[in-house]
Amino acid sequence: MVATLGMRLTDAAQGAQQPGSVTNFTFSGSTLACAWIVQAESTEAITHVWFRYGARTGTPPTYLIQIEPLGTDGNPTGSDIGSTQATFTPPADTTWNGTGRWIALGSSYTPTRGQFFAIVIRYSSGTIDGSNNSSISTQLGNADAATRLFPFNQTYNGSSWTKNASTAIYGMKGALNVFGRPMLAAVNASVTTSGHRACAAFLIPSSIVSSYVVDGFEAHIDIGSNASTVVVGVWDSAGTAIHTDTIDTDYFQGVFQRSMRFYFSSSVTLTGGTKYYIGVQAVGLNVLLGAAQLTESNDRSAFPNGANMCIATWNGSAWTEDTTAFPQLYLISSDITLPGSGSGGSILLGGLGQTGIGSF
Repeated sequence: MVATLGMRLTDAAQGAQQPGSVTNFTFSGSTLACAWIVQAESTEAITHVWFRYGARTGTPPTYLIQIEPLGTDGNPTGSDIGSTQATFTPPADTTWNGTGRWIALGSSYTPTRGQFFAIVIRYSSGTIDGSNNSSISTQLGNADAATRLFPFNQTYNGSSWTKNASTAIYGMKGALNVFGRPMLAAVNASVTTSGHRACAAFLIPSSIVSSYVVDGFEAHIDIGSNASTVVVGVWDSAGTAIHTDTIDTDYFQGVFQRSMRFYFSSSVTLTGGTKYYIGVQAVGLNVLLGAAQLTESNDRSAFPNGANMCIATWNGSAWTEDTTAFPQLYLISSDITLPGSGSGGSILLGGLGQTGIGSF
């Protein structure tokens, strides 16, 4: 075994913090713009970019989206970094409202690893005014906004850029991976019946670990109410308990929509390549586990452990999984056993970001 010193595994989209409300920027003038200042996570060619569409007013005009280099002032320069420009025209109805949109770039762009650049949306053509426009969702508020200062969103009022400090929501993808934070909204896996469960379904590939020890987890959870109990635990695919603890909810400062950490009464040794479920079980009261809503299942690869993790609920006889919701939960581990080759440990301890290994 290799001691992990309590490091977090399968880290969540924002740690255990639940995304907050969406901020929308209204494009009601031809000189307005919005941008996301980001950094390339790899040298994979970027073929598509993602944004969350807020709402339409009247008949929206046509907009352009492109990747732009940054000037010495840190702002987008207004020039296309390499024939990436594409245009899109939102419909004059509510079809796009509150949805995530993947837009194919005019040409793919291959960055250097660690390169800084901007994803920018600007006006292209058509009537644009207070009666004919679109709003674009730029960021999500959340409890740890002060630590989410990069990547970040900027908005342009026609004469100057404003840097916005909150959780920027954006996305990029290539042939293999998704990058960024393509999060639509905060959602919850909620159960109300005793014995039903709200969990994260997860699998850590056997190419990374042979086995690993889980001491507990931290998650964004509602545990019902005080003067009650809640069950926390790990279950297998058949719904059989591997380990559970019943906890008095009076032990906690609060019960509603909190980031909570639980340590099991005894550690649990799990096997790489096997799917498990970890979370909370109702005891006569409503309990829930928070998650980030995504546009499509593949968007999970933007987050640690990617397609190997999703939200799941147990109805007393079967699991139901939602692969478009990424749980706000991470595992607390004390030991891992590496595969026979000894490789993969550094990937695991790095948080499993962008592995692209395996799927449900």
